[in-house]
Amino acid sequence: MISTKLLEDLCKEFPQHYFLQKKESRKLLVSFGNAGSYNGRFPFYKTFDKLNEISYLLISAKDGNFWYSNGLPGIADDLEGTLNNLAGIILEFCIRNKLDEVIFTGASMGGVPALLISHFTQAYTYSCITNNVLIFCTETVMFLPGSRSLYHNNIKSFKEIFPEKYIDLCGLNYYANEITLYFGERCIVDTYCALRLKEIQKKNIKEIYN
Repeated sequence: MISTKLLEDLCKEFPQHYFLQKKESRKLLVSFGNAGSYNGRFPFYKTFDKLNEISYLLISAKDGNFWYSNGLPGIADDLEGTLNNLAGIILEFCIRNKLDEVIFTGASMGGVPALLISHFTQAYTYSCITNNVLIFCTETVMFLPGSRSLYHNNIKSFKEIFPEKYIDLCGLNYYANEITLYFGERCIVDTYCALRLKEIQKKNIKEIYN
């Protein structure tokens, strides 16, 4: 089911998200909370607030990790539907407000939906709206031995609730104009995930060592 909510109304109805539209802004920065973050915890908030000419939307979940299986209230009841509908809600906002660029971002597990949502942004191309992905230390292959996704917060059921079709993100078709992934070369899992994503996707992937 496609959500017909306006972005502004969605954030008013569900205040765990935070939206700030800045006057004269032509860009929208969308940040997803990392695993284990709960209602009202927004990564990068202070940084985004200093960007005077960029509007931003911060997506946070009340139930922490479980939105990866249950979706987000008011949007959809699973991960795929949530990201597909959210992509549409954001696109409608951009067209209505004459924005020309969206940047999806997230760190660690927050990078998973930030990357995955660009699997649902084909319509942005038709609307001449650029969409880019900027992610940090993101596991593009989930639940590898020694990975944070496998042992995060000792949530043993996380692997069981995560959608199996999205455990490996490397082979999907992405419509982002550019994907930039920052990773630490001293972390074996992060390095493997970054290089595998680059090898399979071939173009538009920039791995940047920290």
